[in-house]
Amino acid sequence: MQRHQKASPHTSLSAEDVLNIRAARERGEDVRDVADLYDVAPSTIRKIWRGETFRHVGSPGAGPMGLPPKTSLGDEPTEEEKAKSKAFLSALMAEQNAGDNMLKEIGK
Repeated sequence: MQRHQKASPHTSLSAEDVLNIRAARERGEDVRDVADLYDVAPSTIRKIWRGETFRHVGSPGAGPMGLPPKTSLGDEPTEEEKAKSKAFLSALMAEQNAGDNMLKEIGK
């Protein structure tokens, strides 16, 4: 992995950096490796991955992994937000089931 070069040690991460950091999570890269690459603390990477920071980066209104940002307790999600959340959860459950099936096969 090539180390990321910043113009200044005080420069914050760029929007492109944040998108690349999110992509690193999708590729399954280790948080410490990504943090070292961008010369930031692992907690900074985790906050980006959880959508706690840099929520404004990406598509307009997108939160972590393209999902709608967190709403306040009084906000009811729109039908589109519900559909996106349902699709995301379905994909996660499918991945979990595939992993469980693989473990069962290995255990035989």
